[in-house]
Amino acid sequence: MKICTKLAAVLTVLLFFFPVSAGAKSLDSAKNPFLSKEALVEQSSAQGTNSTIIPSSSGSYSSSSKELSSNENSASSLATSFGAAMIQRNIEKTLSAANSFLEAGDTDDAWNAFTYAMGLAISQRNVQALVAVGDGFRKLGNDSDAKRAYTIAFAFAKMQRSLDGCVLAGDGFRALGDKEDSWNAYNYAFGLAMKFRSASGAIKAGDGFKSVGSKADAWTAYNYAFSVALSEGNKEDLIKAGDGFKSIGAKSDAENAYNFANNL
Repeated sequence: MKICTKLAAVLTVLLFFFPVSAGAKSLDSAKNPFLSKEALVEQSSAQGTNSTIIPSSSGSYSSSSKELSSNENSASSLATSFGAAMIQRNIEKTLSAANSFLEAGDTDDAWNAFTYAMGLAISQRNVQALVAVGDGFRKLGNDSDAKRAYTIAFAFAKMQRSLDGCVLAGDGFRALGDKEDSWNAYNYAFGLAMKFRSASGAIKAGDGFKSVGSKADAWTAYNYAFSVALSEGNKEDLIKAGDGFKSIGAKSDAENAYNFANNL
């Protein structure tokens, strides 16, 4: 008991002469030389840096940070988006990734993405997507692949009796400078317009004929649209038929269509 009392007295004296400062700082873990290598790695990760631990000659460790460039981050993001689209077999996202590669100047990955999109579009018989793929190949300067995409799109459009699909395929052929195939597509579209008695469809076909320089066929299509619109009392299509006549220089026919439209 006496020994304990003496020890307590000694401690009291020591604390009196050597007080502990209340404001003393704790060790800064960021500067703590006793941190292990593993702790340094964890600390660097927590700080959000891409760090590498490098041992120094003295045996301590230093860290070096490496930041990815914006171009590397962008390329990585595009690759991730394309990968996700492939896994999901999503045609819209695949086309978006392909166009992003194209805009970034990455022609190799753009071609790969458009090729994959073409496979998806064929499996889904998606005419609009096939035309979009053809447009992508054309922008890449790969006319042979573009024509193949447009040709398949036209085939599916005929199978599906899609007037708009035929017009889209025709527009694709025309963009390649292929007037013969574009005329065939517009002509098939006009045939569907007559089958469905569609004035608006005939006008689209007429616009297609006009775009490839076939004014006579354009006039025939506009005239059919005029007759259908008149029989249905469709003022809007009568005006559009008149606009079509006017665009190919058939002024009297245009005035006639406008007059009937004004009387409705």
